[in-house]
Amino acid sequence: MNNLLTVVSNNTLTAQPVMMGSKELADVINRNKDHEKIPNDIRHDKVIRAIETMLSNLGHSPLGGNDKNQQVTITTGVILKTDYRGFKEEYLLDRDHAICLVAGYSTAIRMGVIRRLHELEQQQQPAFPVPQTFAEALILAGKLEAERVQLLLENKEKESMLIQQEKEHEIFVDSFFDTKQAIPIGQFAKITGVLGKNQMFEYLRNTGVMMSSLDRNEPYQQYMKHFIIRGQYGTPLLKCTSAKWLLNRMVKSGLISSAKKEMCYGDIQAKYSNDLDVLLNIAA
Repeated sequence: MNNLLTVVSNNTLTAQPVMMGSKELADVINRNKDHEKIPNDIRHDKVIRAIETMLSNLGHSPLGGNDKNQQVTITTGVILKTDYRGFKEEYLLDRDHAICLVAGYSTAIRMGVIRRLHELEQQQQPAFPVPQTFAEALILAGKLEAERVQLLLENKEKESMLIQQEKEHEIFVDSFFDTKQAIPIGQFAKITGVLGKNQMFEYLRNTGVMMSSLDRNEPYQQYMKHFIIRGQYGTPLLKCTSAKWLLNRMVKSGLISSAKKEMCYGDIQAKYSNDLDVLLNIAA
């Protein structure tokens, strides 16, 4: 079953895709986000920026000047609406782009968007006539069964696509960190909550990341890419982009669990990035 509404106009069949606006997306996100971790509502402008980041990564350049009160097709399945001033009012996304946008967000947000899309599709599905004969009933039953099988296949494909998108998103989200951003080791230790500053340095020395020196903490050359050295005394700071690397080492060492790793990484993202994807507590 495709996600298109069949409309009869002048005896011509045309297909109208179900579209979801960025304002409604913001509303669904705010209703399904973790309100304890993110008490304030996500603004619509942040959703706009997230959509434009997605479009940029899909190879679509942002528009320059916009006409007033227009609906401009950016690409198939994406429409930009402008207001009376020519400013961006909202984006309209089809099912594929809406799901792509939230593919890396929390499970609750993804499911909220999927359910809303399903509601919109159900609202647009035309009611079919009740079969009047046994033959019509057989034809309808065969059609519904074919649509059911097709839907199962599409759902499996979409599930596989979401899994792949989440893997890619985990890599992509690290790009939201400025490469010059770094975390003091003491702050990183505080976030993990299992070691103090000195204990963290000791852990790094004992696991071969840093040299065994009492007067300074210097990473071995092979691990230098994960640190930034600052200050008069050459203090090593952990790069934000290497936070998950060190958290993974701590999981392998048995210091923290995988669930704790994700919580720590979410805290680091929330502290060191202002991007919407980070604020939404991305699930692994």
